[in-house]
Amino acid sequence: MDYQKDRNVDVFSGREFSSRAEKFEFWMTNYFWYHFRWYVIIPLFIVTVLLAWLISSLVRVNYDWEVIYAHFGEPDSAQAESVAKWAQKTVREVTGSKKSRVRVTELSMEPGAERLIMGALDDYEYSLFFVDKQTAEYYGSLGYFLEIDGERFAPVEPLGLYAAVNDAEYKPHSPSENKFAGYTEAEMRDLNEILAGEHEEQVAQAVEVFRSAGN
Repeated sequence: MDYQKDRNVDVFSGREFSSRAEKFEFWMTNYFWYHFRWYVIIPLFIVTVLLAWLISSLVRVNYDWEVIYAHFGEPDSAQAESVAKWAQKTVREVTGSKKSRVRVTELSMEPGAERLIMGALDDYEYSLFFVDKQTAEYYGSLGYFLEIDGERFAPVEPLGLYAAVNDAEYKPHSPSENKFAGYTEAEMRDLNEILAGEHEEQVAQAVEVFRSAGN
């Protein structure tokens, strides 16, 4: 048999096939995929990871403000959305930036779980809070939140909530916390100065949002 002329015969094994499609499938499985599969899988994996990273970068929203909505009772997604809209509108007015984006983290607390809010109060990234009356009374009596113009809470009538400003102490980062980033002592010191300055600026702007709430 002339293997060169018979296109449905495998030249290596001498196996005959009923069609070219069957012959191609045999070649892909027993030759190409057997010998070259890792040359296909590894580049395909790399391309997939890069595409996933690119897509996530394009759709990910970088928020300028992290706002806390804390209250007693069940979660209230509709109210949380209202808080986000009001806060974003007011933050943009205060900062003068129409591109400022606000994300709201809702903390719904039940009796006995009051300390849920303590993590947010201890985090310098959270400066602006919106709380219900019960939360305001409880934490106000404990001395939490800044006293601004003689008040710790400003009523936000459209929301039926109170605005409050938290000024947690900025905690400097150390090179050991970011060893994989490869920062030097000097670079980390400069970074801490920048982050501390941004924190102070945001607290000052949160105070302006607080004052806007009472108007």
